[in-house]
Amino acid sequence: MTELTPDVVYPKRSSYPMIVNFQNAYVTAEFNDTECSLFTNEDNDKKTVLTQLGDIVYTGEEESESIGKTLLIARDRKTGKVRIIEAGHVELKPVIKNDLNASQLLETSGLELSRKFGSKKQKKQMEQREKLKMNVETVTQQVEKTIANVSVDQLDTSNYENITESDDFYVPPINRTATSVEDVYDTKKIINEDDFEKILSEIEDKDCSEEILPSIQAIVDKNPTEMQKFKFNWSFFKMIVTVLFFVSAVCGIPVELPKTVEKCGYESCTQAEPGVLNVHIVPHTHDDVGWLKTVDQYYFGSRNNIQKAGVQYILDSVVKELWEDPKRRFIYVETAFFWKWWVRQGDDVRHKVHTMVRQGRLQFVGGAWSMNDEAASHYQSTIDQFTRGLRKLNETFGVCGIPRVGWQIDPFGHSREFASLLAGMGYDGLFLGRIDYQDKRTRLNNKEMEMIWRGDDNLGASSDIFTGVLYNTYSPPPGFCFDVLCDDEPIIDDPHSPMYNVDERVDKFLAISKNMSKGYRTNNILITMGEDFHYQDAEMWFHNLDKLIQ
Repeated sequence: MTELTPDVVYPKRSSYPMIVNFQNAYVTAEFNDTECSLFTNEDNDKKTVLTQLGDIVYTGEEESESIGKTLLIARDRKTGKVRIIEAGHVELKPVIKNDLNASQLLETSGLELSRKFGSKKQKKQMEQREKLKMNVETVTQQVEKTIANVSVDQLDTSNYENITESDDFYVPPINRTATSVEDVYDTKKIINEDDFEKILSEIEDKDCSEEILPSIQAIVDKNPTEMQKFKFNWSFFKMIVTVLFFVSAVCGIPVELPKTVEKCGYESCTQAEPGVLNVHIVPHTHDDVGWLKTVDQYYFGSRNNIQKAGVQYILDSVVKELWEDPKRRFIYVETAFFWKWWVRQGDDVRHKVHTMVRQGRLQFVGGAWSMNDEAASHYQSTIDQFTRGLRKLNETFGVCGIPRVGWQIDPFGHSREFASLLAGMGYDGLFLGRIDYQDKRTRLNNKEMEMIWRGDDNLGASSDIFTGVLYNTYSPPPGFCFDVLCDDEPIIDDPHSPMYNVDERVDKFLAISKNMSKGYRTNNILITMGEDFHYQDAEMWFHNLDKLIQ
């Protein structure tokens, strides 16, 4: 091999190839490398690249040569001569697209752009923009769908003086200038006020999401078996369907009810009450991605003589129980197992999971491929496995699948670097399970089980992240483990049974909750309900939790 000497390397000013890496993005066919803009910072002579990928602007400053030089070998096909050219490196990060032109946009320093990228403010702005875009598109589609099959604005009904229920071809006057679903039709033109009042009285005690909407779907699908499940005056209820298809409000709620109730993230949480102790019960399972058994042994549930654990049964059982009761909640962490399960599911199960994620009934926390160690893992490996897990969730579930908090409940020890990485990724918080027993005792005595952790002194506030230490590692309180792997007593609420214990169990749980609250400064505490590979029979857990909460 011939040694390369500096005098045969063409300097950057002669030709300037640039190796570009997009952060959190893939280059698609719509990317045109000729549309990249290159600017020079006169203060440090560094290059800054600006380009656009889809609707997002990406920019980045040339990296320091301290990382090493990259030399490209270019061969002239005609002469056969070889040139060695030094290449630059730049990592492009997304920034907020605004009305500034490229030159104005790049007047801000690279440090400022880095500070904006990944911040909570930036994350919320991007989410709000996506939600607004989705809402605008949804309303537009609804308006267009509503008027698509109407050929005339006003149907001539002169020959139909006595219109009855059987005249289902009747179309009311339409407002083609409507900009919202509410304005397309006039309710009074569809149904008279007396009949409308009868409809309201028929459904005023019904649960819109649990009874009305499913029954409407039964009518649309012409499914008499499903229709028989609902106790309605069907002559009136058919009129409800008409109203729902023509106007935006019935029983005081908009037609877009499924979209308005499908709130994920923080919006799906029950609001805390001031002045009282709010106990947040969190059903969860901790599924090691390899420990006493291999990943496949854990997933399929083999070698139970080593450890009784089968993740596929956990996810099957949890999804079934969540679907049966919309009030139930569950969090899941290990994307490696979830993805292994997800690719094996049919359309029906996938539809149910999508629905529960959109409604906040199933939420992802952590979201990485696994719950990585923080001591021995290199930061690049940590970032890579977070990238893999989060990308799968984002591509599958969108905004509602993006975790908002880190969940490091089982690693033995925690590092500031990891806290800094999570803050940089836009996480709002981090929960820990294992800390030194002396540290934990001190924190409990001083009510310091929650803190704002600064991950990096150099990065300052941008590396801050809310961090909470769980009271009970990640296990349920003593006596309240309702898993098939546990032997705690169930909650028995039958007053005729000699084993009746619901009052006693509730009092004990409240006492435990009050004792736990002594280690925290707010009136909100988190109680984990789960353990290693729990919920293989989720019905046992949820059946008892329902009784405890009621």
